[in-house]
Amino acid sequence: MDRKCRILSIFVIAISVMVIFVAYCIIVNKPKEEIVYANDISFCSIIGGFEMCVGNELVLNDNMVKISPSNCSFKPEFTIQKRDEDEKEIKTDRYSFSYTGQYTLKAKVKANENYYINDTLIITVVENPISTTSVYIDKLPLQTVYVEQEILLSQLANIKYPTSSVLEVKCSEHVIYEQGKLKTIKEGAGVIEVYITYENITIMETIVFNVKAKIEDTGTQLILTANGNVVQNNSLRIEYSRFNFSINYELTNLEHNQQIMCWTNSDIVEVVSYNTPTIVLKTLSVGEAVIYVSPIDYPHIIFEIVVSII
Repeated sequence: MDRKCRILSIFVIAISVMVIFVAYCIIVNKPKEEIVYANDISFCSIIGGFEMCVGNELVLNDNMVKISPSNCSFKPEFTIQKRDEDEKEIKTDRYSFSYTGQYTLKAKVKANENYYINDTLIITVVENPISTTSVYIDKLPLQTVYVEQEILLSQLANIKYPTSSVLEVKCSEHVIYEQGKLKTIKEGAGVIEVYITYENITIMETIVFNVKAKIEDTGTQLILTANGNVVQNNSLRIEYSRFNFSINYELTNLEHNQQIMCWTNSDIVEVVSYNTPTIVLKTLSVGEAVIYVSPIDYPHIIFEIVVSII
């Protein structure tokens, strides 16, 4: 019995050694993947240069250039050089220009182990769009919009591009883009990325805006207090005086931001200040005036305070 076990063990070991040997031979003799170097590289754009604005980002990808042969083993590498400055390698897929001037964008690829071939594109960067700037995205100041509100892209940015361009809009979870319109769907920081591709050159801009709850869902009310008493129906009487009169206010359901805008169209009372939580008024003559109050976060909400000067 022991002899049979020994023979079986020797047989198993022999088979294992043979399998390992065959596998090793396959790995060692496997043909190495052929390295294919490039013999030509060129930007796909038919224009030799273009103009863009400070702030807009240049998108860098393989589609910008054509490499021959098509089965080249290497990807293009990009560098940027401002006139009279050193060349810089671009390691990201976007590049933002912080300063105006003329730049040379270079795309290079390996032609052999120690040599690169390249093609170049001239980029002129301007501070603001001018008559020769054919493509730009000029974002407008930060805005506040509300859930389920529809807005046009033109309300967030001034955009110019030729009809032959391709416009693409990518949105965060707070907003959707359909048929040229943006629709907000939830509260938070709405973020959209606008891409314009012209002659195989793509620029982009990131636009951020606030998305607030629907106005009718805020439950916001204006509570006024004067001389220690709550003002009923936002209506109060003030004696004409050369001294200023103070009203304290509170915006319900807006605990985190009580800031307001306050104004009047009347010439019988003047709004001196409205620093949280106090509105200061100055009486100018006898009569009735309307004071308007609007929360900073919800400019569409406007409260009226009726003031009678006696």
